[in-house]
Amino acid sequence: VGNENDRGTNLNLAVPGATSVSVFDQAKRLVKTLKRMGVMYKWKLVTISIGHNDVCTHPCNTTYTEFDASPVMYRHRIQKTLDYLKSNLKRTFVNFVPILDVTITEVLKDLTPLCVF
Repeated sequence: VGNENDRGTNLNLAVPGATSVSVFDQAKRLVKTLKRMGVMYKWKLVTISIGHNDVCTHPCNTTYTEFDASPVMYRHRIQKTLDYLKSNLKRTFVNFVPILDVTITEVLKDLTPLCVF
């Protein structure tokens, strides 16, 4: 599995295993890269698909993760990122690919057998 710094990734800034904690930094990196390329006034399509790892770690939140993986904090981080992109990327369509319904994870909260790694 490669990463966002591998040769040939071009503008794919996806990070394997990333959570919503890093999505804002990814957005800032994208804006910086697009400015450097001189394409700020061209039309762009940005696709964001993040949060699946948040959902997977939420049941283990108290024992596995060092961040708040709750749906409330996920929403906050995504909103902050989308607001940043709206303010800094003109002529841009943002395609936000939703994750599964995170409310189902409430029944899984703190079930340690699921969190044995």
